[in-house]
Amino acid sequence: MLAFSDYVEFRPINGLYGELHNSGVQFPHIKQDDVDFLKLTLQPSRTSMASGFVQVPAASNASTTQLMKAIRHDLDQAALDLPAFEAQVQGLACTPPDDVTLRQLRATAERLGGLQGRLKAYVGPLSESMNPPLGSTKEKEATLDELTQVNEKIHGNILEFQSFERMCRREEEVYILYIVA
Repeated sequence: MLAFSDYVEFRPINGLYGELHNSGVQFPHIKQDDVDFLKLTLQPSRTSMASGFVQVPAASNASTTQLMKAIRHDLDQAALDLPAFEAQVQGLACTPPDDVTLRQLRATAERLGGLQGRLKAYVGPLSESMNPPLGSTKEKEATLDELTQVNEKIHGNILEFQSFERMCRREEEVYILYIVA
């Protein structure tokens, strides 16, 4: 449940939260005391009229800003994990990994797989927010492009690692059949 779920201005954020949550994105648990404190200290903005035109509701900007922060956080996480994983996966052909390295690779692949799921879930909401009144579309287009590239890199490296694991299992099966025969 979101802190301001009862405010009309925050419906877009609630909608985005619901979409991401339904698509499998996991959010950290927040203590009720923190939520209560936020409700006491923050007041939601109102849609205002200025210079004869309607400004975009602050909630729309807030949801887009929140989305961009979440995307940036996950892209930064990918920037930390992906290069090392990629290098290790590429090195598998040269040097077979020991059991510890293999477990680390599996854990990293699993973590990157979860990250990939979140990145995929961001594409729809980010694309929908590319309405010019909702802010700079250039930044969003650049972010969407980066999101797509990182997602493809993660996907490719995970596939390569899974292929390596399948190959190792086949070799083990052949070895076991050889010993049994």
